[in-house]
Amino acid sequence: MTTIRTLIAVTDFSDAANHAVGVAVDLAIKIKARLLIFNAVSIHTGVSAYQLLPDVYEVSIEQSKELLKDLVTEMKKRTDNRTVIEAVQR
Repeated sequence: MTTIRTLIAVTDFSDAANHAVGVAVDLAIKIKARLLIFNAVSIHTGVSAYQLLPDVYEVSIEQSKELLKDLVTEMKKRTDNRTVIEAVQR
């Protein structure tokens, strides 16, 4: 039988996604797995003749990094450090 060692929970920081991360935390504790919380930054410019300014993209990345850091901190507190929780962002 294969043992699961790592779970991946994906979030877009919506309430529903963060709730799912919480469920993944509970499961990770139960099966003694580490948890990776993943977020991908996606910038949609729509159909436009204008290009997105690099500063706008950088702000979005920084905001996402901060939200992900806060979510990982919150989940670690919830587990009393009973499982390894790491952040992954692309």
